[in-house]
Amino acid sequence: MYFGLSEEQESFQESLDKFLEDAVSLELIQSYAHGENKSLPTEVHNGLIELGINGLIVPEEFGGLGLDLLFAAAASQSLGAGIAPAPFAGSYVMAPLALVKAGSDTQKSEYLEAIGEARIHFGVGVSEYIGAREDAAITFDGNKANGRALFVIDASGASHYLLTDKNGTFGIVQSDDPGLTKIPLTTVDKTCGALELLLKDCQVEILEGSVEGETVVRSVIDAGRIMIAAD
Repeated sequence: MYFGLSEEQESFQESLDKFLEDAVSLELIQSYAHGENKSLPTEVHNGLIELGINGLIVPEEFGGLGLDLLFAAAASQSLGAGIAPAPFAGSYVMAPLALVKAGSDTQKSEYLEAIGEARIHFGVGVSEYIGAREDAAITFDGNKANGRALFVIDASGASHYLLTDKNGTFGIVQSDDPGLTKIPLTTVDKTCGALELLLKDCQVEILEGSVEGETVVRSVIDAGRIMIAAD
């Protein structure tokens, strides 16, 4: 039995490696980490989209490539090696996976197609489920979301946020909701684009397939951890 990467996976890694070698130098990352060269994440993100990073695990029926988590992990290896200051684990693995597993037909059509066409990208916050803090909580009540979400990854520049409550229910909040306050979060990794979110009566769209049980949220978190480990 062969446990290595396939030729297709290796070829995609090589494409990512070549792009990042040309687009992201250590000097550029250092200047970005010190508050300069603020356009770097957008430039790198756009280049990665041209290579198809956004549609890796979006099903083919919604305009994606329909690949698996091993392929995504191979991509994450290259993104980590190249110090890419761009969204991936949350935006292009966890969010589409949650939509595939728990979204309605309408939500899948709307959001997965938009991800595959690079019209939107999600920031993802699951800290409320993993380990809520005393001063942070997210509540969903009907179509309203309230509370505080810590460490929302891939959040910088996101058009939507996928958040969980303590029970593992997923809800989608638009980034331009008037009740949403975004607070930059300083982390060791300056390339992860993390934010803290404060929500006050924000409109939320629940993924109904995540309401009963915790299978969906656990599988999505596991996928994210695999991507971060590969990175």
